[in-house]
This record gives sequence, C-alpha cells and structure tokens, in this order.
Amino acid sequence: MTKRDLLILILKVFGLYIAVDAVFTTLPGVIALGLSGEAGIGDYSRALWTVLLTFGLLWLLNVKTGSIVDSLKMQQGFSDDRVDMTNIKPEDILKIGVIITGGLLLLRSVPSLATQLYGWVQGEVAKQERSSKDKIDITVSSINFLVGLTLLSNRAAIARLLNRDKEENEG
Repeated sequence: MTKRDLLILILKVFGLYIAVDAVFTTLPGVIALGLSGEAGIGDYSRALWTVLLTFGLLWLLNVKTGSIVDSLKMQQGFSDDRVDMTNIKPEDILKIGVIITGGLLLLRSVPSLATQLYGWVQGEVAKQERSSKDKIDITVSSINFLVGLTLLSNRAAIARLLNRDKEENEG
C-alpha cells in the first residue's frame, strides 16, 4: 500500500464518521429546531449554515479525498514511497473505522436514551402527555443507539461494501 492510499483511506474513515454524525446528530437537531416553533430567523440561518458546512466537508472527505492529499502534499515527508503493511488489508482498516464510528455513536446515544426513557417512564406514571420535542428526542436517541449497534455487529459486511465501492471506482 502506498502512503497516498493510506492517507486516502484514513480521510475516508474520518468522512464516514462525519457522515454518521451528520445524519444522526446534526440533521435531527435541525429538524427538532424546525418543529419546535420557538426558533427565530437567526436560529434557522445558523442551522442552514451548519447543514451546508457539514455536507460540504462530507463531500470533500468522501469524493475529493485524492485531491485533498495531493493539494496538501500530505504524502511528502515519508522516507519510503510504500508503507509496509503486509499483514493489514484496507478492509481491516475500514473495519477499525466502522468499529470506532459505531462505538462513538453508541456511547454518545446511551446517556441521552437513558435520560429520555427515564423521563418517559416518569411521565407514564404521572399520566403526563409527552411533548413533540420529547418524542423526537427519544426517537433520535433510539435510532442512534440502534445504528451504533448495527455498525458494530455488521462491521465486516460494511467494510466489504466500502472497500468494494473503492475497487469499482478504481477499475
């Protein structure tokens, strides 16, 4: 594996993390803001810029990765053109990235989900109606938890899928 390939792979793994974070954290926050009805024009403007910047960075890291490595000259400074990773396949690195992404998503969703479930149980005991924001929060936390578990349990299949896409684009 060349040093350029390794750097591209690392940037794509980081891009995968940003994609998961954007879909399961940024977008639900923007949707909840829109549904709350309490936001002003400045809040909507900040939310729009956040979404645009997140997806711009996502596009750069997943589509223009080679251009980033070339323009920043990231492959310079290594003593050898090849990185000796004879026992490590690109799929193994992608598995590690999927494990880290799924683990972070799972760890970030557990406290929120536990808080939401506790509040839901308290509301049921007290016969209180849940607000739409609370319903959105518990739904988002549950989805984040389930996606994190899915990423962790299916890491090999996801890594094969991501690696297959890379091989199809090259070939």
